[in-house]
Amino acid sequence: MERALLPFGSWLPDSSPSKTEPMPSRSAADHVIWVQLLKSGTSAGANSSEGPGAQSRKEWLTRRHIALKEMRESHFWLRLLRDSATHPSGTTLDGLRDESHQLVAILTAAVKSAHANDSRRDRG
Repeated sequence: MERALLPFGSWLPDSSPSKTEPMPSRSAADHVIWVQLLKSGTSAGANSSEGPGAQSRKEWLTRRHIALKEMRESHFWLRLLRDSATHPSGTTLDGLRDESHQLVAILTAAVKSAHANDSRRDRG
């Protein structure tokens, strides 16, 4: 999981408009969105990487849930930037948005699988 989340978080600082595109006219609003995206995108990886050090199964699952929530938030910010007139399609945002969508799917599957395993264990 961390192998996928770490690159995503590390791509974000290099993908901000100041690095890849001229700063748009809505720079103040875009700046806020980019800061939120940077926070949520890197938090997903940080929480996921804390999972193996969890002291209990419940803590491990909580970390995965937080990572999923943060990645969903990242996907939201990327969609918001996509829909902004200042960021046309074909930019690095498209790749980040696709990657965030895949990471949401992976984290969702991991959380569902963990819940299913816990349910089987409780019944058995």
